[in-house]
Amino acid sequence: MKRLTYFLILIFFSLNIFATPRNLELQHIDLPESISSKQVTCFLEDDLGFMWIGLSSGLVRYDGYRSEKMMQYNIRHLIMDQDKNVWVATFSEIYKYDVEECSFKRIDLALGSKFTPFSMTLSSKGEVVVSTNKGFHIINTATEKVVSYQHHKGIDKGLSDNIVRVIYEDKQGDFWIGTHDQLNKLDRKTETFTRYRLQDKSEVYKKNNLILDIISLSDKDDDQLLIGTETGIALFNTKTGAFKKYHQKNDEKTLSNDVIKSLCKINSNEVWVGTGYGLNIFSLKTFTFQRYFADFNNHYSISSNIVNDIYKDRSGTIWIGTNNGVDNITFLDNAFKTNIFPHSEKFLQRGISVRNFAEDKKGNIWLATSNHGLIKYDKEKDEYEYFKVPRILHSSVKQVLVDKENKVWIVTVGGLNVYDQKTKKMYAYVADISNDLALQTNYLFCISESPKGQIWLGSMYGIYKVNQKENNKIEFVNFKRDDDNENSISGNYISNIIFQDNENPWIATGDGVNYFNLSQGKFYKYLINNEVRVVNLNQLLVDKEGIVWGSSRKKIYKFDKNNKEFVEKFSTDNIIRSFQIEGNELWYATNVNINVYNFSTANNLVLSSTRTGIKNFNRVATAKLDGRIYFGGLSGYVSFLPNEVNKKSIEPIVRITGLKVSNKEIKAHYELNDRVLYTTNLNKVKEVTLNHEENTFTIYFSAMDFRENNTHSYQFKLEGLQDEWETMSGLTDFVSYNKIKPGKYTFKVRASNNFGEFGEKYTTLDFVINPPLWATWWAKTIYFTMLCLLFFIARKISVKNVKVQNKMHLEQVEREKSEEVNQMKIKFFTNISHELRTPLTLISSPLDELETIEVDTQKLKLIQIIQRNTARLSRMVNQVLDLRKIDQGAEKLSIEEYDIVRLSRNITHDFMETALQRNIDLNFNTNQPEGIMWFDLEKLEKVVYNLISNSLKYTPDNGTIGVRMDVAKANHPYRKIPLTDYQQIIISDSGIGIPKDLQSQIFERFTNIQMDNFMGQQGTGIGLSLVHDYVKMHGGWVELKSEEGNGSEFTVYLPLSKTFIEDYEEKHIEKEIVEEEYHHEEEIVEEEIEMSLDKGGKEKILVVEDDRDMQSFLVHCLEETYQIITANNGREGWEKAKKEMPDLILSDVMMPEMDGIEFCTKAKSDLLTNHIPFVLLTAKGGIDNKKDGIEHGADDYIAKPFNVDYLRVRVNNILTQREKLRESFRREMKTQPNEVVVPSFEEKFLDEVMQEIEKNMDNSEFNVKTLGEKIGMGQTNLYRKIKSMTGMTANEFIRNVRLKRAGQLLKQGQYNVSDVMYMVGFTHRSYFSKSFKEVYGVTPKEYTKQENTIE
Repeated sequence: MKRLTYFLILIFFSLNIFATPRNLELQHIDLPESISSKQVTCFLEDDLGFMWIGLSSGLVRYDGYRSEKMMQYNIRHLIMDQDKNVWVATFSEIYKYDVEECSFKRIDLALGSKFTPFSMTLSSKGEVVVSTNKGFHIINTATEKVVSYQHHKGIDKGLSDNIVRVIYEDKQGDFWIGTHDQLNKLDRKTETFTRYRLQDKSEVYKKNNLILDIISLSDKDDDQLLIGTETGIALFNTKTGAFKKYHQKNDEKTLSNDVIKSLCKINSNEVWVGTGYGLNIFSLKTFTFQRYFADFNNHYSISSNIVNDIYKDRSGTIWIGTNNGVDNITFLDNAFKTNIFPHSEKFLQRGISVRNFAEDKKGNIWLATSNHGLIKYDKEKDEYEYFKVPRILHSSVKQVLVDKENKVWIVTVGGLNVYDQKTKKMYAYVADISNDLALQTNYLFCISESPKGQIWLGSMYGIYKVNQKENNKIEFVNFKRDDDNENSISGNYISNIIFQDNENPWIATGDGVNYFNLSQGKFYKYLINNEVRVVNLNQLLVDKEGIVWGSSRKKIYKFDKNNKEFVEKFSTDNIIRSFQIEGNELWYATNVNINVYNFSTANNLVLSSTRTGIKNFNRVATAKLDGRIYFGGLSGYVSFLPNEVNKKSIEPIVRITGLKVSNKEIKAHYELNDRVLYTTNLNKVKEVTLNHEENTFTIYFSAMDFRENNTHSYQFKLEGLQDEWETMSGLTDFVSYNKIKPGKYTFKVRASNNFGEFGEKYTTLDFVINPPLWATWWAKTIYFTMLCLLFFIARKISVKNVKVQNKMHLEQVEREKSEEVNQMKIKFFTNISHELRTPLTLISSPLDELETIEVDTQKLKLIQIIQRNTARLSRMVNQVLDLRKIDQGAEKLSIEEYDIVRLSRNITHDFMETALQRNIDLNFNTNQPEGIMWFDLEKLEKVVYNLISNSLKYTPDNGTIGVRMDVAKANHPYRKIPLTDYQQIIISDSGIGIPKDLQSQIFERFTNIQMDNFMGQQGTGIGLSLVHDYVKMHGGWVELKSEEGNGSEFTVYLPLSKTFIEDYEEKHIEKEIVEEEYHHEEEIVEEEIEMSLDKGGKEKILVVEDDRDMQSFLVHCLEETYQIITANNGREGWEKAKKEMPDLILSDVMMPEMDGIEFCTKAKSDLLTNHIPFVLLTAKGGIDNKKDGIEHGADDYIAKPFNVDYLRVRVNNILTQREKLRESFRREMKTQPNEVVVPSFEEKFLDEVMQEIEKNMDNSEFNVKTLGEKIGMGQTNLYRKIKSMTGMTANEFIRNVRLKRAGQLLKQGQYNVSDVMYMVGFTHRSYFSKSFKEVYGVTPKEYTKQENTIE
């Protein structure tokens, strides 16, 4: 667990400036969540660098990243013996932790119950001395024998009291023992005790004086001991026995509390004191105290005012144990002076942001701050003096300068102040834009003095030369950017001004660096790295050699005199805030650290805020005063002599701190998969052996750097897997490896030193990953032996298999030839089928003619035989063509939304006549009122037709055939799709059934199973193959259940959703609306249309046929009676149908460009032509094809070959029927128009027309043009449509509807004639009466009287 928080800046400071304490930088350490109490009692750094933390609720070991709980007990004290084992004193027990075995052992002191250890000491002889409530006890660590010293009443020369809290061993090996009431000395040589009561005159009334801690003030001798008691601190002279007590008083330089819990000597000048209320720093120079307290409003304060223990580890980090957790602080370098000047005892108060420094002739330091105005440090008085508003113009001071006359120039954002130290007067200079020799802005940035004392100011509006006049008057000469003068300054934003050894200033602007040659009056602009673009430099300075340097955001530049340009000398990844040049070294501050870069060695040393005391540095906040470099930051300043900074490289030793295997943490003695991986400290382990399934592991490590900013980086590699070192940040303490192959590996890790360099020292840990059982060496030996044996057998078998392979190859060649012959056969059949279709038509049609004129009975029988076989041959031709399309992949589904139940029922009914002839019970059953779904109508018609036809073939007379429809859920047997709904078509029969061994072949192409056929028709082996292919194309499948002698059942499964169909196109009906130009005079239009319709006298028939002979034959048959128009394909026919508006269309089905079915669909779908009767002629016979044509809107479907007389009769009947329908409509309109029976598509049209007339019944302006606009049809086409369907003109139709409604209204008797006239859209009474009389034979008035008389 990594440290979370950083610094405790100053905890407590007095309002008295003379007593301001220094800043402390503390951090808080996170403890495991399982710790119930954060009361820290003790610390110990072990031999490996782990920090052990004792708490009242457990023992924790900390590695700088993670905290591991080691014990659950109340911990009182910790020490490490000479064997590097850790001894733990709990509330009632003593334990020894063996670092080799990683285990705890209880030490029995044989003191019985109510035994409480307080502390432990390691003697110079290697003994562990335990202080308890029953005296103290010396343990021999080798033999674990115990020697006890206890107090006995009546013996004055022994131990003064059994309550012993602390023991200190001096350089002579004697023990100084702190008891309940006195200090005791045990002379180890003479075994005699000497007692000392450490109570001054003011404390004699106190019965006890519990001694809690003892330390020596000197590393060389023990002449003086510092003793912490419950009544203060005693400075004790061991030679004379004299002492001096230090107590809590009202003086802030005294102790904050008299209960002294812990003493820790930090250096030769300081002892840190933990008390019952606050942390105290005891100065051994002044013998005064500085107090620090917890501040809950300050996140960085100490965790609690009760400080139980203070501990200094080997690296110099100080650990503070409180009642609320752990704090620590690191002092690494005494060269840095933070917020205090050399030889001073006074600290700058906290929270002051320092921007600039200046030193006057008396050695006083002046500080420019961003929030506290100007601060003067008086060196003689050793105190700070504050200059704030209103003494100065603004509290935000940008820079300060002490000139050669010892005047202090103060640059603020509110103007310029000048302080005369002789007269103690402050002068202010602010902007006056009306005065050219005054400041033009108060926003000033920088100030500089030339070698001869000339002052220059930088602002946001250019640079000012300051001319000082008498009586402290100043003239400001401004130099600004002039776009018309190329010799002017390059920019007005001035950030820095410096001088070399002459009076010409170097100026850093927002648009590059300028050099102002005063003699020439010219500003020279200098490039950086010879780049055309401008690079802004934030800071300029001149080194001891007179060379100009500058800094940008992340780079340092040096001016090259020869090439007159700035050249890059250093770059970094961090933003450079300020810099100084010291000899061959670059000292620069980033946001959080001070760095030193050596130009010769290219080494970069990072000095973290732990060492410098400042965390955030300000921009261009630096100075070099009396050889010391100063940097200013948000929380004050730091100064140092560069040659005193410790730059010694520290190369840490990395420790392995943890191991996880398969995401399970493994510790010593822990089991993994029923075995223990290791039994000693992980850093002592040489090798870890893992099984092949345990090849994912994580290694934890730490450089044991407890500083707040861990500046170390890590490099690691797993030799055997990685050849090169991989570098990672010190913020991470682990590396993981996943799925490592079996083998031997060595993990190596090392940490960088302070310079970021990696040395040769590294820590290693070997890993062996065992192979699986099948990959061991003996398994491989077995494999090799088996391979040899197999090779021998295989070689023997291979020779034998040559013949088999040759035989298989021969069979393959034969199969390929057979397939080739099969394809040739299909191709031949296809070509022949195409050629046969038209001749078949030309054969069948003349046969029909012959049948009508032939009277010889024998000849008629022969003709009928020819006709039947011609029809059968046509069906076979169509199946061969379908099969060819499937083989070529050209057969694609053209799906539409239709009722599958209706289709299946109609096909079943088509077979009723055949079934009745053979007395077969053919029935259709379903619970579905309809089955609307998407499918290819033509193909599924063939599927159902073939399955029923197949059942009729193999069902004997008097048998049964059932067709059943249902919806069921099923899993697709061949595709991985969820359980879904399917449409079932089940055809079952009581026929002869199919043998089991033949059932798998029935869907194979050209498979003709030899079974009894009750219709005498030999199968082709194509029908059921087409069924299988068409159903599969729809995303379904066919199941067969059959037993020989018990009939068969075929079940077709079709998905209800078209999403399961993979390759299809939807059949869309193209609607074309032909709009014609409207004419203003409706009567003229109707007359013109009437003339065009009556032209010629004969009814008009459009013949569409692509075969020239067949087209000529049809024209010959019909031209005597009708006016004939011809077209060669469906597209041409469609155009002529729209143009000519024939009375009937006679069309072939199979045609190029547009076939007859598509032509019929377009004609019946278009509002303009859907009333025209449509007759299809086709070579595709069969009820399925007829059904397809009829369902696409055809009025009749005549198969080729056809009977000519039948054709003439069908055409005449259709035209006669249309004429009768018109007559009926005209007649019925006069009686009850709603009862007229018309075809559904015409009914929809007339309903729409009637609805529009009804809506506009009272609108006298409603006419044929308006009606056409409402229903989306041109006026001419509307007339033709209504005339063709009703025999009436459009105006007559509208007028008749109005008059019909008038008759209904008059019949009700609720309205008079005038009201009715307006209600039905008439405006003239005479015209209304005339029109009404033409329809009803009487006037409206007479009609009303008649109706009343009838009633």
